Amino acid sequence: SGSSTGIRYSVVSGGRTIPVTCSPSSHVTGSGAQITASINYKASTDVPAVFLSGGIGPNWAKRYLIGQQVTATLGGIGDLTPTTIHWSIYGGNPFSDYIVGNRAVYDSTTNPPTLLYTVQDGYGLLVPLDSLDAQTVIYHYAKPEGSTAACSVHLAVPAGAKPESGIDVAPVRTCSVESPTFDTRKAIGAATIEQPPKLAGLFLSGAQFAETAIGAFFGSGTYWPGRVNTPSDFVSTYGYGNWQFTQTIIPYFAVTINNTLRTFSLNGVNQIDVRFNYAGESYPANNSWHTSEDHPGIPFGAGYSMVQDSMDSNTYVMYKPGGDGSCFVPLTVLYWRWDGTATLGGNNIWSLSTLAPASISVGPDYPGHPQWVRNFVEGTFN
Repeated sequence: SGSSTGIRYSVVSGGRTIPVTCSPSSHVTGSGAQITASINYKASTDVPAVFLSGGIGPNWAKRYLIGQQVTATLGGIGDLTPTTIHWSIYGGNPFSDYIVGNRAVYDSTTNPPTLLYTVQDGYGLLVPLDSLDAQTVIYHYAKPEGSTAACSVHLAVPAGAKPESGIDVAPVRTCSVESPTFDTRKAIGAATIEQPPKLAGLFLSGAQFAETAIGAFFGSGTYWPGRVNTPSDFVSTYGYGNWQFTQTIIPYFAVTINNTLRTFSLNGVNQIDVRFNYAGESYPANNSWHTSEDHPGIPFGAGYSMVQDSMDSNTYVMYKPGGDGSCFVPLTVLYWRWDGTATLGGNNIWSLSTLAPASISVGPDYPGHPQWVRNFVEGTFN
């Protein structure tokens, strides 16, 4: 007869000693003949951990730019099987995606509905964190600060292994989230009745801006000089990336034509101002100054006796870093508004009235993403 018990081993990994006990024990008994017994042991020392990809730096000291794609994966689980899993991402205003797309417009009176037209940049949508119950999650950051990716998971063990109920683990990984540097200037004019040789109408105009390092601009309704600079250690891996202005507006437009009042169909609706990248312009984030402008208004037409234009605008500085899967994030926003009413008098002279002077201010850094469901180009005068 004889017996044996499990043998305790010490496994050294990464400077740490991990004790491993192999069990169960064995016991055999026999007489009159030779009896041979053997037991095979199998042990593993996997250490579950969160692994980050993208950005720059090693896994234990990852650095990301806002807008860069982050991929977090639960690893180090060997032949264990995750049965329930949930991620929590703290810090950095994480989100899944930001989508700007074209919107199809259908004639609902037909069966099936008939496609009428497609509106470019017809919607902008922020997708919040989702799909947080997978072994790998993908997301982005919108604000520079420290962040933690925490994974709570139950791991099932192979048949015959211990503990039979499985293992609960909660590995975490920290990283830093960074931003490009940026700078924005502003200037705004006033509600003005313009006459030939200019286009006759009610316009926001007369803005003036001058700085030696940037340049001098005058005459338009509002100017927005800006610059964005991607940190050099990210540039060497991903390039400069780019930035642009994006503008959403809530308007109120009305005209009286041949004694009939006509109003704009999208009055009071938050909408994109024609294009996602305002005026179709985008710039490299290499610290060079670029200036955009707006000159809103309504020209006079035949039979017009009243023109009213009121507009609240949010003009965002949007940044997109280099790298696969990156998306736009807002760096800051300019809030500006103007209003004016032009009325044709009996002497055939236009007079101007306003509720308040035109104004412009800089909003908070890293505001929420611009979102909309309509495009200004869709509007008509009813």
